[in-house]
Amino acid sequence: MNDPTPHHPRPFESKPEIEIEVRVLKTRMSLLAQDQTVSYVELSELLGRDLQSKSRTAFRRARDQLQREKQMVFQCEEGIQIRRLTDIAILATSPKKREHIRRTSVKNVAVLSCVKFEELTDERKIKHNAEMAAMGVIALFSRHRDHRRLLEVTGTQNPLPVGMVLALFQSKEKP
Repeated sequence: MNDPTPHHPRPFESKPEIEIEVRVLKTRMSLLAQDQTVSYVELSELLGRDLQSKSRTAFRRARDQLQREKQMVFQCEEGIQIRRLTDIAILATSPKKREHIRRTSVKNVAVLSCVKFEELTDERKIKHNAEMAAMGVIALFSRHRDHRRLLEVTGTQNPLPVGMVLALFQSKEKP
């Protein structure tokens, strides 16, 4: 009864078994050169259990850690394997993700529009306005036509010239 160890760890706490699986997966996945694949069957055999059902958390953590630590990006393919992406393939994933973000922000604006604003406290009105503004900006900056404008102004500079980008959206001119 006085055991200070929780029986169910919080979501942010790791079980030792998961950390071992993460290390095993990271070791195998880090051997992949760009555009190489490894099958889920092989990864499952390394772990001794099904990667797609029993070890999804470990797989997700391994993938995220490799991206953060070694700039290695992976994509699931057809439910049978993962591929380490090339730089060109990584870039090619961005338009689809940008469109998803745009749709999500537009939907969130629609949901926030359902709030009875006049019934909110002043503090909640401020939070509501901030959320609406943030979602509106995300929706605006992620539109396809505005992305084309960004392509014209940003060029090959690294880092991205944020001041130029903001000035572009402040102007009234349309390309």
